[in-house]
Formats: sequence, structure tokens, C-alpha cells
Amino acid sequence: MIKIDWYYDVVDITSLITGESMTLDHSIAKALKISLIHHNIELLERYLFNERLSVNSRDIYKLKKRLLFTSSDFNLDEEFHKFNCYNPQGRRLHPHTVYVSTINQCNLKCYYCSISNRNSSPASSLIFKQLIEEISCYAKKVVIAGGEPFLDKNLYNHIAKLTESGVVCYISTNGTPLSSRSISKLIKSGVKFIQVSLDTLDPNIFEKMTLTTFLPFNIIESIEELIDAGINVVVRTVISRDNFESIHFLVEKLQEYNIISHNISFATTSYEHLRNDVRLIFSQDEMDQLENKLAGYSNVNFRKPIRKWLSDKNAVRCGMLEKSISILANGDIYACEHHDIFKIGSVINNKLADVWSSEAAEGMHYLVNNQVYDSGSECFSCDKKESCKGGCPAEKMLIMNNMLSKDPRCELL
Repeated sequence: MIKIDWYYDVVDITSLITGESMTLDHSIAKALKISLIHHNIELLERYLFNERLSVNSRDIYKLKKRLLFTSSDFNLDEEFHKFNCYNPQGRRLHPHTVYVSTINQCNLKCYYCSISNRNSSPASSLIFKQLIEEISCYAKKVVIAGGEPFLDKNLYNHIAKLTESGVVCYISTNGTPLSSRSISKLIKSGVKFIQVSLDTLDPNIFEKMTLTTFLPFNIIESIEELIDAGINVVVRTVISRDNFESIHFLVEKLQEYNIISHNISFATTSYEHLRNDVRLIFSQDEMDQLENKLAGYSNVNFRKPIRKWLSDKNAVRCGMLEKSISILANGDIYACEHHDIFKIGSVINNKLADVWSSEAAEGMHYLVNNQVYDSGSECFSCDKKESCKGGCPAEKMLIMNNMLSKDPRCELL
């Protein structure tokens, strides 16, 4: 039986109708769902007003028409079905979100970078042109990253093709290549969302963390210009020993601008080349201290790693291959790009849609969701296994090199 994922559907269709890229708190999505089911347009209008989204009554009607249904009258239009329906295994018929790295090259050498060891040759520009044309037919969101995507001379053509097809396009950049000229091109290409990585305002700390000389205030100026141009900006900051003590200066500066969110997190240290880097290792007390320091800022989204799962509320379930997929610069397709075991194909000789529905993809999805029922699994006898399905496969492979082990953070057994 086909099911509807309400959270993603409400987000996607609201974004489609309003023309605004957005993420929603689950409670807000639930309220929207209720308002649509019960024809409570006032609740929907109140939400849109609070979020400063301009939507006329005709568009609200279209939104209602797309989402309202009953079990006895399951009539959805073709576009809704294409973007939002699932197969019996809980996977979308096509990937909702596609992460694409069109280039490995980067102009910075950040020591915390988890992809700095990607040295394979990139696929041809023709391959990526064909890929963009394909995914523009069914993907709802495409995230273009790298390396540094602005070093790809075909970037603006890729964005234009996607946005012309109604796909919400996100760019992830370190911000250093941004200029008035590149921002003007972004506006013309139709991009609505950009994530800028910025770890400090101090040029000396910037050089320490990136091994590159650059004035980070130039990135601040570009952020201001992007916002003035109507592009939604999220800033991402990674914490290290070099910027830990001074991070509040960056946070306070960004409070002056109307950014969507300032996402602050610690580096992922599961990778072998980062595991013992003392610049990236913090105690629980230090993380709690930083969390308290940042608590008063309105647009800060601070994420500290959960070191131990002391209850099933801490547990993390993997959603691999349910809604998203990743393509690396060499054309390899990954269910999760954090380990080679999750490679399921290549766009060089295959359509992405064919790989998505292939035996390799279906088998990987089945393995991830059923590993806890294997008698050889450490989680087999755990009464909490339904909440996490064994946890993060990437963490288990990177640290334990065994898919049947428990998640390294788990203390529930």
C-alpha cells in the first residue's frame, strides 16, 4: 500500500506553492496537516503570516487540493504522485533529494574536512550535464557541493536547468569565491538557497584552519549581498580548538544579518585521518559550556554529538535510501558517502533512476532496516532495537568495520 509522508509532503508542497525554500519543525508540519484535513484555512494563513510568506487564496486552495484526500477516495494528480509516493518498502519511487559533488577540487585545505582524501578523477562535464537533465525530471531538491562548487565552470548552467524544471537548488560553498559578479550570476540562475561555511572572523585563525590566507570579512560582505538579493542564506560553522574560544564574536556578527540559520557543530571524527586529531576532540563539559554560551542567540542551531545513547530517545535511526542519494565527482553513486561499502553504482554507465530502483539499492535498504533481526547481530536481543534499527551503518563501518555490531554510541545493551 502506498503511503504519504506528511512531514516531507507538507514541506515540499508548501515550498512549491510559495516559491520559498524551507524546513519546518515537525510540530508546525503537524499543525499544517491538521489545518488541511479539517479545512481550517485560518490556521494555515496564520502560519504563513508568521513565517512572512505571501500566499494568495488561490494558492491556498491549490495546496488544499493537492493534499486533501480520504482512504476511500485516493485521487492524486500525476505531479503529486511523481514527487511524493512510496513503494511498499517505504522508499520513494524516485529520490526526493540528490546530493551532487560535481568537482573534487577545493581552494581551501581545512584540516577537519572529511572529504579531503578524495583524489579520484572527476567524471566528464557531459556526464554531469546528462545527470542534471535526468534528475530535473523527478528530484524535488538538489544540493550541489564539492570540493568547492564555484570552481566548476558549469555550475550556473546546472543551477539554471534545475530551477527551470521547478527543482529547489541548494549550493554549499566555503564563500571565498563569492563576488558581486558570481552573485549576479546566481540571481539569474534562479538559486534560492545557499549554505556558506565560515568558522571565524579572525584572519589568523582562518589561515590556521584552512591553510589559506584570506580575509573572512569578505565572506561577510558576500553574505550581506546574497541576502539583499533575496537568496536564503545558512551559515555553517565547525568548531575546533582554534576557534572554540572566539566563536561568540562570529555569532554576534551574524546576528546583524537576516540569515535563515547559523548551524554550529563539531567536526565528524569517525574518519581514520581525523579520529585522533586533538584539535577536534572536546570533553562533554566543554561542549556543554559552549551550548550554554550560545543559548541566548535566536538563529543559532547548535549541534553537539551524542557521545552515549543512555536511552532510546538518544538513539538515531538511519534513513538510508528512503528519500536521498549522493553522487560523487567521479560519478560514483552512494547510498551514504561516508564509506565505500555503500557504493551502489555509477552515473557513467547508468541512469540514476535505474540505480535507485536496482537490486543493489533495494538490497542495501533491506540490510540497513533488517540487520537487527539477524541472529548474528549484537542488537538481536535488545528490546529497544525497533527505535534505532541498529543505529548508523556508517559509524559502525568506520569505527567497528562490522554492520552487525551495535552502534558505537549505544549503551542500551
